[in-house]
Amino acid sequence: MAKNDWYTEQAQAQWQQLSAQKAQVLARIEDCKANGYGAAEEVQELANIKAQRGNLVRLHEQYKASQEPPAPVELTQEQKAALPWDQMGPRDVWDMAATSKYGVDEAGFRAGLQEVARRRARGE
Repeated sequence: MAKNDWYTEQAQAQWQQLSAQKAQVLARIEDCKANGYGAAEEVQELANIKAQRGNLVRLHEQYKASQEPPAPVELTQEQKAALPWDQMGPRDVWDMAATSKYGVDEAGFRAGLQEVARRRARGE
């Protein structure tokens, strides 16, 4: 698991605080039940804590999602066909060759990718 950042640590601390408050409210509710008192305020407080915990979870999930890079946009077949060669990746070339009437040789394709990598490493 990745090391937590400051925001995650703060969310965890707030979660612990809300958990402690929930335990206290539950104890007060049990006390009210044992002694025959009403506990409407405690029940409302328990509902508020539950809502706060839900809000905290949603906020932290939004934060985590904002830290992820956006997913690449999938191009349509027409957009892929219109791409210039220098903007195509190996998968685009494979897809194009695989739909060709001549087919594609997987071993040859891999050998070609390795040759491209060697030439780039030499600066060509």
